[in-house]
Amino acid sequence: MIYRYILILFSLTICFPIFSQVSTDLAKKAEKIFPDDNLVLTGSSINITFKTTKKDQLVAIAEYTDSFISLNNQQSFPYALFYDEFSSIKSFNTGVQVEDTYYQSEDIFHSDTRMKYSVLDLKGYGRVKQVSAKKQFNDLRYLTNFYLTQIHPCLYREINVEVPRGMDIEILGFHLEENNVEYKTSQGKNGTVHSYVVRNIPSYSNESGLPGNSHIYPHILVLTKSYSVGSTRKKLFNTTADQYKWYRSLVTKIDNQNKQLKSLVTELTKDAQSDKEKLENIFYWVQDHIRYIAFEDGIAGFKPEACQKVFADKYGDCKGMANLMKEMLILAGFDARLCWIGTKSILYDYSIPSLAVDNHMICALKYKGTYIYLDATEKFINIDSYAERIQGQDALIEDGERYIIEKVPITNAEKNKQIFDLDLEINEKELTGKLAAKFNGESKSSIRYSMSNTKSEKLEDAAQSYLAYGQSNVLINDVQIENFNQKSKESNIFGNIKLSEFISKFGSEVYVYLDPYKLYNKSSIKKERKHDYWFPYKINEEVNVDLKVPSGYAINSLPEALNIENEEFKIKGNYVQENNVIKYRFSISLLKAKISKKNISEWNQANSKLDNFYDQPIIISKQ
Repeated sequence: MIYRYILILFSLTICFPIFSQVSTDLAKKAEKIFPDDNLVLTGSSINITFKTTKKDQLVAIAEYTDSFISLNNQQSFPYALFYDEFSSIKSFNTGVQVEDTYYQSEDIFHSDTRMKYSVLDLKGYGRVKQVSAKKQFNDLRYLTNFYLTQIHPCLYREINVEVPRGMDIEILGFHLEENNVEYKTSQGKNGTVHSYVVRNIPSYSNESGLPGNSHIYPHILVLTKSYSVGSTRKKLFNTTADQYKWYRSLVTKIDNQNKQLKSLVTELTKDAQSDKEKLENIFYWVQDHIRYIAFEDGIAGFKPEACQKVFADKYGDCKGMANLMKEMLILAGFDARLCWIGTKSILYDYSIPSLAVDNHMICALKYKGTYIYLDATEKFINIDSYAERIQGQDALIEDGERYIIEKVPITNAEKNKQIFDLDLEINEKELTGKLAAKFNGESKSSIRYSMSNTKSEKLEDAAQSYLAYGQSNVLINDVQIENFNQKSKESNIFGNIKLSEFISKFGSEVYVYLDPYKLYNKSSIKKERKHDYWFPYKINEEVNVDLKVPSGYAINSLPEALNIENEEFKIKGNYVQENNVIKYRFSISLLKAKISKKNISEWNQANSKLDNFYDQPIIISKQ
């Protein structure tokens, strides 16, 4: 089918009247299917084949062909292809100037990834542009996943992989059936061709809170297990053991010289009263003194930097930081190991032998028959907590020539509790009183991260702003911060609070709104959302308010209680009178750090009830 589109586009370049008519019809078709887009791919293909080089090396060739059509009067857009030490661009045909530069990202400090790109222009409705490129993968370990979804919506998309005879390749498909991807095989010139075809596929979603790409978009994962070159059989990743063997071969080449760390480790542990205190001192030292950077440069993307270099530089990537911490813990007498892990953004686990399975390295400590997972790249987390992104994930732990796979423990939302306690009284047209805010787990990490670049003399101002939630009618002063830098303790912020515009008077009646935070107010999710909504971590938040009713006033009515429970969230709120004090208690928990698509309707219903709950005032009247 793709070849029919290419043939049409070729014929259009010969005869302008036909070009104008056919491209207009095609544009109208595309516009009908994708009414919200201005640029559409009419056809797109990746054809993957394999060939033997003169050096008897088997390489993969990926040929890309893309045909664009404009659905408005002017389109200017980039077309790019990436490569690195293990791949090369053999051709890049766009018909306009081609640039070749290093790829830069705010998330990556340094990368050897380069890209070739052109900026393409389509002037006029129905104008078309065909481009093509050819990329060579020189190391088949790096031939991993290919997505049917693209940056632009597409009328016809296909991926073909021709597997030569005698080559052991497994191709895994993900999210194919639910996206109506057609799969078929045929006989090619050199072997079996596996074809994946999809029609009218939307572009990558711009929804917020998305899971990782591999969780939601149709794609294939190519596993090159072994192949023959002449009489030689080359083995790659046939099993997870093969993958670990390759990882280990890189680790054994590290020239660690941990003697340079000995005096530091001695200093950190000499006064420790327990093993836990020793661990904390080392873990927190690496957190505080080694700056995390993302460094992806050739084989260094998988090989940790030597511990003495990370120590001297005072910076490193996740692998370098894990290796430094491992060596420091070994000097302190602990059984520490490197640990490869794929964060939650990755769908796969270690039952699949592929470089696409993991994207992170931490340190695993074997202690009293169990493992403690230490990730110093999480700058503000305490030693008893695990970041949401690694909870429940497979950890590949080094064990000499063998390996161990364990799952990182999953902690509940209670671990991340955030509490706002307010003690208020009515003062003319304002509510005034005391505020005590408490932060634990990832809620503590979150506030520390948000204020991490704040100068110490400005810390109180930053805390005031944070606790006011950006509301001009919430004023906080006389702030005191407690245990902010004590990672193993609950962080507390205390202050005086004044709430304006929370009281309205109508004759003898006074309407009072007690909650200045209204957590997750108006947080409904669009019902047409296509994917789950992921939160950064499991939420557990409380707002507790005690309001002293003035002398001479009686309580006319209190809002009805709210109690909503779902497998993924709990929302509770109520008002209780105790003598002359009204006690308001509200809590919300997001138990799994997500709202699944199936629960969006229930969440929206709950959010509507929550909004109504917040809108109900306390009514008191003067006697």
